[in-house]
Amino acid sequence: LVSLTTMTRMVEEERVLIGTYKALGYGKGRIAAKYLLYAGIACIVGCIVGILIGFQVLPAVIIRAYGTMYILPETVIAFQWKYALIAGITAIICTLGATIAACVAKLHETPASLMLPPAPKAGKRILLERIPFLWSHVPFIKKVTFRNLFRYKKRLFMTVIGIAGCTGLLLTGFGIKDSIGDILGNQYEDIYEYDALISFEDAAKAAESKMLLESVPTVSDYLLSETKSVEVSGDKQSMTATLLVPEDTAQLNTIVNFRERIGHKKLVLNSDSVFVTEKLAKELGVQEGGSIQIKNSSGQLLDLTVGGVTENYIGHYIYMPTEMYRSVFREGPSYNQAMVVLSGTEEEKQAFPDAVLGQDNIATVRLMNDVSESFQNMIQSLDAVVVVLIVCA
Repeated sequence: LVSLTTMTRMVEEERVLIGTYKALGYGKGRIAAKYLLYAGIACIVGCIVGILIGFQVLPAVIIRAYGTMYILPETVIAFQWKYALIAGITAIICTLGATIAACVAKLHETPASLMLPPAPKAGKRILLERIPFLWSHVPFIKKVTFRNLFRYKKRLFMTVIGIAGCTGLLLTGFGIKDSIGDILGNQYEDIYEYDALISFEDAAKAAESKMLLESVPTVSDYLLSETKSVEVSGDKQSMTATLLVPEDTAQLNTIVNFRERIGHKKLVLNSDSVFVTEKLAKELGVQEGGSIQIKNSSGQLLDLTVGGVTENYIGHYIYMPTEMYRSVFREGPSYNQAMVVLSGTEEEKQAFPDAVLGQDNIATVRLMNDVSESFQNMIQSLDAVVVVLIVCA
C-alpha cells in the first residue's frame, strides 16, 4: 500500500517530465526504468535492513525474555536464507508491481496530454448526499472532505488500513503491559491474604509441624492443606488443575479472598460444592451451578457441582472442602503444605524462613512477597517485547 501510493503520487507529480521524455523520443521502457530503479533500490535497501533486524534483533529480544523465565541452552541465531529470499523476493515483486501499475496509465497517454494539467477526477454523488436531512446539516468544508474521501478510494483505504494496523500494534503493546502489570497486586495482595507457604517433606508428619508453627512468635495464623494435580473435565475439554483441600473450610474463606472478578461479589466455600478459578471454568466451559468431573483414587469419574467461579490470575485451581474430599476419594486428605499468616514488621516477616528452614519435615518456605518480586522480575522481560511492538507501530 505504501509503495503503490508513493509511486502513484510520484508518477502523477512528474507527468509533465514524462511527457517531455516521450516528446524527446525516449521509449516507454526507458522512462519506466527510472521509476523501477528508484523503487527497486529503496525496496532492496529496506529488505536488507529489515531482514537483518528480523533475524538478529527480534530473536535476541524474545530469547532474552524467555531466558528470564526458563533455563535455556546457548542459542545460535542462524541466518535463514530460505525465509530471507521468500520475504525479499515477495517484497520486490509487490513494490515493482505497484510501480509498473502506476506507470502504465501515464505511459499510454500522448506527450501533448501529459504536458497539460490533469483533468480532475469526475465527482459522484455519495451515499450521504442521498439522505437530505443529514447532508443539509453538513458544513461546506466537510462536504468537500466527504466527497474527496470517496473520489480517491485508494488513498482512503491506504489511510484507514495503515492507521488501523499501527493503532492495533500500539494497543497490543500497551495492553500487554497494562494487563500483566496488574496481576501481581490482584493475586498476591487482594486474593491471597496469607504471607508464606510451607511445603512438608512428609504429609504424615503434618501434625508435628503444626507444633513448630505454633512456637514461632511471628505466626499469627496458619492453615494446613493438601494440593495435588488432577485431571478435570468439563463441557469443552479436559485439563490438568491443582486441587486444594483445606483442613478447615471456614478458615480457608478468611485467608483466601474468594470473589467474582466483575463486581467483587464475595463468595463463601461450603461443604457441598467446589470453587473453580475463572480461567479454568472458561476453558472447561462451565459456570456456577454446572458440574465438572474428576477421577478418584479408583479411576472413577465423579461429578462435582461448581458452587462458584472465583477470581484468579496465576494457575488453575479447584478448591474442595474436606467433607467432600472424604466422600469423593474415600480417604482423608494428606496435608502437604501450610498457608501461614505472619505478624510483626517486614524485617521479622523476612526472617521467618530462617526460623523454620532446617527444622524437621520442612521442605520449602516461600514468602508471598518474594514470589511476587520474582514474578515481577520475570514479566519485566516483556518490556522489551512491548517496546518492539510500539517501535514497529
